[in-house]
Amino acid sequence: MKKAVLCVLLCFCVLFAGCDGFNTERTPEKEKKEEPQREVLTAEERWLASEKAWDYDGDGKTDGADYSVFLAYTAWYESLAATDYTGDRKIDYADYVYASAYTAWLGTEDASDYTSDGLTDGRDYDVWVDFCAWRKDGSDYNEDGKTDFSDYRTDMLFTAWREKSGEDHDDDGTVTYTDYLLADAVTAWKNSAFALDYNGDRAINYADYLLYTDENIWLASVLACDYTADEKRDGDDYAVWKEYLTWSVSAEAVDYSGDTVITTEDYFLADVFDRWFRENPIDVNGDRKTDAADFILYNKNKEFQGTFILEDFKATGVPARLKDSKFSLRYLEKNHSEFLFSVDIYGKMTCTYSEGVEKALGTDKERVDNAVAGAKLERKSEWVVTLTTTLVIEGIPTELTFYLTKTEKGYETTMRIVLQEQTVGVAFTIVYVKNA
Repeated sequence: MKKAVLCVLLCFCVLFAGCDGFNTERTPEKEKKEEPQREVLTAEERWLASEKAWDYDGDGKTDGADYSVFLAYTAWYESLAATDYTGDRKIDYADYVYASAYTAWLGTEDASDYTSDGLTDGRDYDVWVDFCAWRKDGSDYNEDGKTDFSDYRTDMLFTAWREKSGEDHDDDGTVTYTDYLLADAVTAWKNSAFALDYNGDRAINYADYLLYTDENIWLASVLACDYTADEKRDGDDYAVWKEYLTWSVSAEAVDYSGDTVITTEDYFLADVFDRWFRENPIDVNGDRKTDAADFILYNKNKEFQGTFILEDFKATGVPARLKDSKFSLRYLEKNHSEFLFSVDIYGKMTCTYSEGVEKALGTDKERVDNAVAGAKLERKSEWVVTLTTTLVIEGIPTELTFYLTKTEKGYETTMRIVLQEQTVGVAFTIVYVKNA
């Protein structure tokens, strides 16, 4: 029975195979289409293929290094550290670059409190960045052989000064660092009492400042004098001149020479006055006190103090009616050597005569004495001295002024005067025979 069943099954399988029931050959119609296997991209590759890809490191190409920067930038951007460092009212890559550089700078020796506010922060970093850019073409202001931060600071101060109030102090036509260095000193000098026209060019400028401050320039100028009387002009004389200037603008300055201006003569006379005041003060002007006014008169009179005679007295053109006067210019011409004149420290002039002259004058002696008592020798300038007196001629007071010039003997004059509508020529020499 079992054999019969097996035979049946075997026949069935043969028949089924003949009907392609067990055909294992794959045909195009029966083959299922297989999808190609897709390539898996990395995040970096996807970024490089996206519009976000950018050459962050600036090396001319966009690659994995830029992707790494992008990741760091993104992490920073999404953190609380993200800040608008550049001040353009947005937070972007420029701020990240700044933050990265600033953070790196904080870990270097360059990090310092450049703003001197007690902190080392972004403001200091900004200064350092500006300094680095400036250093490429910066100047060695302090001339120490290197261009460093001290030079940068100087340049910042100089630039700010030039833009705000820069002035050409050295008068060379341009505002330079030299003017910046001179600014405080020249400005202080211009605002002082020592700002004077030393060179006489009718302007107070840098040339005058140099004369005041530079010893060598002063020594080469007409201002240089041998104030120390050592027969040379050097730094000691310059020092005396500077001392004189300080004295001349002080409350102690006095016109001891009486020429209405304060000069070096007055400065040197100050010591003379002190000694005179201590040793021999005289109330020359009669105001019952002894002070600089007396000293001034004392010095003025001292030049003429002494005893003198008239030498070579000549008078021409004397009116005929005056020739017969007991006291006349003609008589004085003949007997001038017998008149002896004296000037005291008060400037008062007196006259003594020989016995013969006094007898000859008779009643005219009083007139002569009055004329002499009213006479005054006075220096008007460095070159001019005057002798002034008043003569009473025929009852008319006549003021006479003789202009004298200095000689080795004393003083002399040759001049013409008008007496009662007559021109008279007078010439004489004052010869000192005894000095007080």
